[in-house]
Amino acid sequence: MKIRALIKRRLKDLYREIEGVSESADIEYLHRMRVASRRLRNALWVYSGSFPPHKSKHFRKKVKRITRALGKARDLDTQLSFARSVEKELAGTQTPRQRLEAFIKKLVAQRSEAQRRITLALRWLQKEKLYKEILKSLKRSGKPKISPAAQKKKILRRLDKLLAYAPVVQREHDVRGLHAMRIAAKHLRYTLENLRPLQGKRLESFIEEAAAIQRLLGQVHNYDVWMRSPCLKKRGDRAEAYFIARCRKLRLKAYHDFVRLWKKQEKNRTWENLREYLRHL
Repeated sequence: MKIRALIKRRLKDLYREIEGVSESADIEYLHRMRVASRRLRNALWVYSGSFPPHKSKHFRKKVKRITRALGKARDLDTQLSFARSVEKELAGTQTPRQRLEAFIKKLVAQRSEAQRRITLALRWLQKEKLYKEILKSLKRSGKPKISPAAQKKKILRRLDKLLAYAPVVQREHDVRGLHAMRIAAKHLRYTLENLRPLQGKRLESFIEEAAAIQRLLGQVHNYDVWMRSPCLKKRGDRAEAYFIARCRKLRLKAYHDFVRLWKKQEKNRTWENLREYLRHL
């Protein structure tokens, strides 16, 4: 029952945000729905053995369609928020802001187009009746279950992927490597979260550590993307130069915070402790 209840909760978390995302009144609706779609996809992967053959992969592909539609809009929301904060910082100065204002207008236009795509994706989601289809498929497969050995295998797969990026930690300008490490931390976090109903609070500290990596490397990635925005001219404009300088400064802080976090985790043997815990499953 724990597995069925978790899948149902993940579905509810996704569907409850549809109205708010459709109205586009608050960016947090979209953020929550995007995260919910990721958690649902991960749950479908973790408990793939509880579904008829190939059904889990089929459902994950459908949910991924929603994740992608929401992703572009969420990225624009965070970039717009940051750009507007920079604009406010420059409001009391003599720095001309025409190009920065034009940059913000382009982002707003892109966000409007992204909302149009979201509307189409949400209509498709409601037409697909994915909620009932997933629960029906889960019920048809009998009592949902996952063995301790399978749980261990799922976690180790995610953990090994994260630790494979350990050499990247000291590569400050390895944009792709740090981004890939963030994704690996995210996958580990969601896998642990989706196994928490079976393992209880024993996974809690590891979830928090993976989430911390994801958060800091997410900040690094955002600034990397924003500095390289094709909407920026990057030549001769003081406001745009200030925007890029702010990105560089905050990226550097986020990166150093991440390095300190990683060293602390090494000192505390965080991931070795997770391996030790898994040996006793």
